[in-house]
Amino acid sequence: MAKGKFGIVFRGYNTDEVDAFIDRLLNATEQRFTEQYNRIIELRMIIDRQETEIDRLKVKERSIGDAIVAAQEKALDMETSARLRYKLEIERLQSFRSRIDSYFRDAVKKKSLEEGCNEMLTAIDNIENEMTKVFDELNIFDAEEKEPQSISSGFDIEEALNPKETLDEICQSLGIMKTSKV
Repeated sequence: MAKGKFGIVFRGYNTDEVDAFIDRLLNATEQRFTEQYNRIIELRMIIDRQETEIDRLKVKERSIGDAIVAAQEKALDMETSARLRYKLEIERLQSFRSRIDSYFRDAVKKKSLEEGCNEMLTAIDNIENEMTKVFDELNIFDAEEKEPQSISSGFDIEEALNPKETLDEICQSLGIMKTSKV
């Protein structure tokens, strides 16, 4: 505020001028105080809104963290389940292969060596080649823990383990065994 200049009167300053100056000074001070008080209130409201937003974001962050942990646990469960199913399928295929090998070896023993030995060995080789293809397709996990891949061979393990036809009928339909005349 500018310095006040007061006229000199008998025994001091002009009291009207001093009073007017003090009133102006008081009004300016009150106005400045009111502005600062309003600014303080405004800043407190901004701080309150920001603290509320921070609290909301912290809740959201915890929720996202919980979701990530749950997703990781679910992924681990799915991987464990897939590995177990993979292991069971491999065991079933090995059992199926063992039964097929046993059947053909028994069939070779029953047929005369001249007639069926070559035919049965060829059939065994064909089955081994097919089984190798199936095992290669099922070899979907390696040391780097790859994701499971879909198998599009049309092979159904349940149908292979529980066929509707006899083994002779299956071999005949595949052309690996001639129809026997009984």
